[in-house]
Amino acid sequence: MIKYPSLDKVIPDNYDYWIWQGDGEDHLESLTCPVLIEAQDLRDLTLTPDEAKELMYCFIHESQRRYGKVNREAPLYLKLKEIAKPALLVLKAQAIEGEL
Repeated sequence: MIKYPSLDKVIPDNYDYWIWQGDGEDHLESLTCPVLIEAQDLRDLTLTPDEAKELMYCFIHESQRRYGKVNREAPLYLKLKEIAKPALLVLKAQAIEGEL
């Protein structure tokens, strides 16, 4: 088990910080202080549509391999699909135009 330092050892008492809420009211562009954020929230912010598309394909492949089906209502699948939407729209347009 990983032991993390306590907050007071990471951020001094006299230092302002922001606790990430993920509710749409966090505006990174306006923050000038350290931000405490869950690892998955950070990954969600930094995942590109193309990366999400590839991870979605991996999820589909692995689900079919392990379970013989894909749960398209799984939270991970839905989140990846949401992030990958721009990349998926490009693929769809290319397929329609016969570029694939």
